[in-house]
Amino acid sequence: MDYHLPGETPRDRMWARLAAARTARRRRRRLGASVLAAAAVLALAFVLGRQDPVAPPAPRSSEFSRLAAARLFERADVLLSTPSAGDAGPRAGALLAQTRILLDCDVADDPATRILLQDLELVLARLATADDAEIHADIKDRLRLAAAGA
Repeated sequence: MDYHLPGETPRDRMWARLAAARTARRRRRRLGASVLAAAAVLALAFVLGRQDPVAPPAPRSSEFSRLAAARLFERADVLLSTPSAGDAGPRAGALLAQTRILLDCDVADDPATRILLQDLELVLARLATADDAEIHADIKDRLRLAAAGA
């Protein structure tokens, strides 16, 4: 009856083999996680390096704005004081664009200048769209005063 008896089970060798396989699997996981983390860091660095840096907004120069406003007031005074030669519409349109730009600048923070620019905008818009627009004397006087004072 001893014919089909199994031999001694090598339990120690089996457990050593299982422990070695488990250790190898853990090493592969750690290595895979490390490689994945390094790839993520490289991809993030690449993406961040490709983006344009956020540029700080350009400072609005109050001195430049004041000079531009004074020049605009002088040109508007000349336009409104001289008889129309047929080109008042296009010239008024160009001055209107400059007036609207100055309304967005820091020179318009002064309430008196803002009101003057808004009045000038209305007059220039009317002049740019009309053939013979009636220009009020008070706006011309205000422009002359502003050009002299600015």
